[in-house]
Amino acid sequence: MKANTRIAKFLITLTSLCTMASVNAYQADPCYGSSYDSCCPSPNRCFFIDADYIYWTARQDGLKFAFSGVLGLNNPDDICDCGRTHDVNWDWNSGFKVGAGVSNPCCDWELYANYTYYRSCPDNKVHDPETSDLISFWQLIDFEDPLDHACGKWDFCFNNVDLLVSNEFCVNNCFTLRPSFGLKGSWIDQDFDVFFVNFVGDAYKMHHKQCFWGVGPKFGLTAAASLWDCFSVYGNMGTSLLWSDFENKRNDFVIPFSDGSEELEKIKTLCVKDCMYHVQPVLETSLGIRWYTDICCGDYGFWVKVAWEQQLWFDHNRHFHADHGEGHAHGNLYLQGVTAGAGFSF
Repeated sequence: MKANTRIAKFLITLTSLCTMASVNAYQADPCYGSSYDSCCPSPNRCFFIDADYIYWTARQDGLKFAFSGVLGLNNPDDICDCGRTHDVNWDWNSGFKVGAGVSNPCCDWELYANYTYYRSCPDNKVHDPETSDLISFWQLIDFEDPLDHACGKWDFCFNNVDLLVSNEFCVNNCFTLRPSFGLKGSWIDQDFDVFFVNFVGDAYKMHHKQCFWGVGPKFGLTAAASLWDCFSVYGNMGTSLLWSDFENKRNDFVIPFSDGSEELEKIKTLCVKDCMYHVQPVLETSLGIRWYTDICCGDYGFWVKVAWEQQLWFDHNRHFHADHGEGHAHGNLYLQGVTAGAGFSF
């Protein structure tokens, strides 16, 4: 009888402890009367901030500056090996994102602003091969091929601001969708410098500068699926149409060979400017994983995430070719890489 009483007391005590743990783990939502656990965002917080470290590579079509494989002066035996085109050596660089937002806990609406900064400066230098001539990829004014060597450098600076309004919809307990809409604003500066030297010793410098700004609507969709222990996997896709201004300028100079007996000034052989207004389409995608938890009894929230991100800017290269009447589009701009960050809600 005493044993049964002890067992009953033990079961009652265990039930009480489980009930208290359940109450601590699940709290009522004052708006909907539903419950959430520490792995889900608390409905009582209205503000949040986040910061991301980005390790991206930026690449753009139309920046080839020389090619080999041409039968010419260096081939007295009429033998020419297959050549190749020469581009800048694309590299990887660091950048950052910072953002802040406010949410309405009673209707799941969210207002979010984000700023992105990234810069890349790849370059390349090539020499004349032994079995073929090295030729400029660009039309040069008053300058003769073949080349002894050529150098190319691209300086790219990217700034972007997104202002988005979104609302989350629960498909089921493990899957949510968050459509968003808002404004996107970007300003991108790039300088493309190429330096050629021929066998005579004459040098040719070509400088391209493109200044871009654009603003327009952005639409996106984020899907998230809960996994285990506060982890979730998410994917995001967004598209924008930016009313944009492209300001392009190209300056070319010939620097005659000097044996050192006299100083020769460079001669400007080309100077052309253009300003174009176009609609710039942009496509953005990302896929990542996130870990979220409540802290201090649900008063604050904290999360970390890591994702692979890609952006495609259609026909963004508008550098001049001298044999074209105007600054035609010469290719797309690509941004891609790893984004890792953390956020805090309160």
